[in-house]
Amino acid sequence: AEVSTQSKKNFLLPPSCFCVCVHLEYETEMARPHAATDYLERQMSQHPELAEKTAQLAELYKKKLWHQLTEALFDYVKSPSLQQGAELSSFYEEFVKDFETKINQLRVVQLAVYISERLTNSEEALSFLKTVGDKVTADKEASMLAQAEQAALKLKLNRLDETLDVIEKLKADLEGTAGLDAVVHSAVFRVAASYYKQKSNAELFYKNALMYLAYTPEESLSHATKVSWALDLGLAALIGLNTYNFGELLEQPVLKSLEGSQYHWLGQLLHAFNAGNMTDFERLFATYQPQIAEQSALTANMPFLKEKMVILVLVELVFNRPKGDRNVPLTDIAQAAKIPLDQVEVMVMRAMSLGIIKGVIDQVEGIVRVTWVQPRMLDATRVAVMKDKLSEWTSNVRNILVGLEQQTPELFV
Repeated sequence: AEVSTQSKKNFLLPPSCFCVCVHLEYETEMARPHAATDYLERQMSQHPELAEKTAQLAELYKKKLWHQLTEALFDYVKSPSLQQGAELSSFYEEFVKDFETKINQLRVVQLAVYISERLTNSEEALSFLKTVGDKVTADKEASMLAQAEQAALKLKLNRLDETLDVIEKLKADLEGTAGLDAVVHSAVFRVAASYYKQKSNAELFYKNALMYLAYTPEESLSHATKVSWALDLGLAALIGLNTYNFGELLEQPVLKSLEGSQYHWLGQLLHAFNAGNMTDFERLFATYQPQIAEQSALTANMPFLKEKMVILVLVELVFNRPKGDRNVPLTDIAQAAKIPLDQVEVMVMRAMSLGIIKGVIDQVEGIVRVTWVQPRMLDATRVAVMKDKLSEWTSNVRNILVGLEQQTPELFV
């Protein structure tokens, strides 16, 4: 039999050298678990209040019950007395690192993220996360989560170009990979929303923030966090150049967090826009003028907000009319939108250019013949309107059937 090159080299070594090599390798392997358990013993001395949890970690580690150990790790690091980032990073380096390849890699990254969030220095946090991320490249989910969280830290460090590159790469990966854990989607869309918020792009922030909330359990967010997201989303929806459908936003559970907060007026304002109610729009701006004045995003876009409301008034007028009568008098639009009659045509053409409605303006008869209106998410009020329309349609069909029976009885014998 052929002898490998390495074996030949070993044969050339004196027996004493070979024994020393084997002994050193054995000592290295044996030193690792001792180092890990020694660390836990030191933790017991430094944190006697965590003695029970520390003993549990030692027992699970000794028995190599990796799944149970993983869950125990998260419970341990969330202990109130261990919230210093430096101490948690030492915990990872001196204990978790010993078996990080043996446990779920996605959970490894989640643990590293929790620890990095408690490091006061963002550069150190990024370095820590990168070190962990480099070890999980073989696991698609874990690697994507690590990259997303690193991008969030790069954004915090104002490294915008690098952040955007990661976001675009990760979004492409999301589209090309099925079955990814929701936590990965959540992280990618969260950093994307944060990036576009920093770039003052209301439209893209709004889209990515909605996607983030779609993949994020509501119970995982604190009340203050919910209020923050609700405020940013509400403002982005109002000033977004192409956002004319508020139904999806109003269905978001986080929006309820505005109730009872200092921003409760924003929820009412969003409902006024969604209903195309100019009276409520004017009343709210008059009532909450001091609070609204604090939001520069709104005060800087007042002409646009008025224009958006006028367009939504038109959409609501069309929606509430019978399907067979989509001819809206210009005078009705002027009255509902509270604008001069000579401005109505301009606003109708604006709505058509945005693709919100399709139709023609009949200047002779003074009406707008609407052939199509942008679909909207139906809330309870609109469902009731649709119910009435369906009842009317059913009645009309029944009347037609009765008429046919009376005029052609020979067909129904």
